[in-house]
Amino acid sequence: MSTTTTTASITPAEFARAMTVHWQDTLGNVPSPALMALWETMAKTFNAAIESDGTRWSVLQPPTGTGKTQGLSVYAALTAKANHESEQRNGILIVTRMIEQADELKAVIDRLAGFECAVAKHSENKIPPEEMRKADVLIITHAAYVLALSGLCKDDGSRWNDLVEWEHGRRRLTVIDEALANVIDEHQVNASDVRQVLSYVTPEIREQFGSQVEGLEMVKDVLETIARKTSADQAGEGSGRFRVVWRGVHDGRITFPASLSMLPLRQAMSGLKYDHAALHKEDPLERQRISSIVDKTLNGVEAILSTWAYYAKAGTDHTFNASRLLIPEDLPAPVVLDATANQNFLWELLGDRVDIKPIPPNTRNYGNVTLHMARASRTGKGSMIEDGQTRIPRLLDELESTLGNDRRVFLCVHKTVEHIALKYAPQFEKYSVGHWGAVDGRNDWQDHDAVVIFGLPYPGHIWATNAFFALQGLQDDEWMKNPQWNSYADIREEMQLKQITVSIIQAINRIRCRRVIDAEGNCPPSDVFIVLPTGSRGDRILDAIKLEMPGIKLQKWSFSPDGAKARVRKGSCHEALVSFMSSRMSGITTMSTIQKELGLNSRVAKALKATLREPDHPLTVKLKEIGVSFVSSGHGRAARSYLSKA
Repeated sequence: MSTTTTTASITPAEFARAMTVHWQDTLGNVPSPALMALWETMAKTFNAAIESDGTRWSVLQPPTGTGKTQGLSVYAALTAKANHESEQRNGILIVTRMIEQADELKAVIDRLAGFECAVAKHSENKIPPEEMRKADVLIITHAAYVLALSGLCKDDGSRWNDLVEWEHGRRRLTVIDEALANVIDEHQVNASDVRQVLSYVTPEIREQFGSQVEGLEMVKDVLETIARKTSADQAGEGSGRFRVVWRGVHDGRITFPASLSMLPLRQAMSGLKYDHAALHKEDPLERQRISSIVDKTLNGVEAILSTWAYYAKAGTDHTFNASRLLIPEDLPAPVVLDATANQNFLWELLGDRVDIKPIPPNTRNYGNVTLHMARASRTGKGSMIEDGQTRIPRLLDELESTLGNDRRVFLCVHKTVEHIALKYAPQFEKYSVGHWGAVDGRNDWQDHDAVVIFGLPYPGHIWATNAFFALQGLQDDEWMKNPQWNSYADIREEMQLKQITVSIIQAINRIRCRRVIDAEGNCPPSDVFIVLPTGSRGDRILDAIKLEMPGIKLQKWSFSPDGAKARVRKGSCHEALVSFMSSRMSGITTMSTIQKELGLNSRVAKALKATLREPDHPLTVKLKEIGVSFVSSGHGRAARSYLSKA
């Protein structure tokens, strides 16, 4: 095995020159002194990481549109060429959000290097470890990286070693493109799920795994006791909604007994025929659905019993919750490219484990962007689900009259109402719909000139509590009542607002305002429409948008989401049906439910059934890709048809 050279071979000036050529000649963009200074900062940060064995994460926050991912590609290609032209051997691991992005990165890096030097490893391109070890640049997804981190936390480093080791030793640079979303391992159980698990425990299983079953019954009993004692006035956001209920193992007062490990019980119950027990018939889909609930519940119970737990009321559910950080203290430090680092509270909570690099000013100017802002109450997911059938056509009718028909409009909504937006065909040149959780980092809408944010992705107090505990350690009941931290009077509220802002900024910058068109950092003219909450929450989100998008113009938008339903032209129901079924749980969805949700008349519903009977139709193929099949049986009054999701 060759000895890894720890001296970086790509100078900042060399990188900036190569990036300028790529930026201008290949991408057709306009460079500037500010951008060149930013690119030199990127190279310095990458070089420092190569030369260091430290554990402090480096965070670079180049604004969207300044060549963050393109710069990574250029640096990786230059490094691969240097590996083959000298004795230096610096392997790189790149972590990106999606499979498509991994494949795109590989193609760009190989083309820039002039030979095949990168490998994209993911679920659609299964590559053996020996081939991964030959690659100068290994590209994986966020999900794969987090899975490897989870293995490290469980003392299983085999998957991790496959990523960080190559034929010349350890890869010297890890770059994570966009902040990781799932570095916090969360577990939640409620009494209903535990009762369901216990209902499937056979006498034989109870006899063989008595200790584990007793543990389940204890968790159920405590949850039920708390539920009885939780008064009605504590069902809101008051102090009774959160309390620490278990910390014995965490405090070291007791040792988690091996007899309470749920793994043997999970293995024993994985083969049960839940469909026979629940339905008294053969139903593989239902068996799979119940099996997944059982296994997730058992895993959650062990996580809670083996660490700590706090009680929280989530809607009508009484739950126990636990979390942990999937970043070991001694993890070799990566470089993270996070365009919204100022709003990402993860970095502040990680404290001295993070080094946020200063970025040269004046790389972007959003003076060509107009933010049209309306205010309303009830802007969260629940309200959008409840009133989406009325609100979305009102919105589209308003946009048609405001924008005209020569615009390219991207609408971002919650996944659970995406199908409502997709069933309409407003009279724009182009109309696209996306949902929270599948927007960040994507380039699908970069030619659109307007973006509409309708319904905000509030992460909730349980998410904030889990994140804070994972990063800062378990707190006490007093903190639950008064969650102060540093200068923040309510750290959970602060975390939620910043997380919402991160999502909004990401969504806005999916359209053409992400592109730099001149040396001053301007972008093409673009419009942003958003409905913000009333009061201080909306004010603070607006202030954060202005901070992250310097120069943006504000304009009041006199739109109310509530009122009489408007009439908007309907489109094909096919895309709406795929969206609707993708958000459904496993099981059966009747055609009458689909007809109601998509607003289909009897003629269109009949035509849809005929289409679903065609196995090679594009709609049927798309549904099959998400595990959905059409089932039709019987004749006349006994006829029954539905969609079944695995």
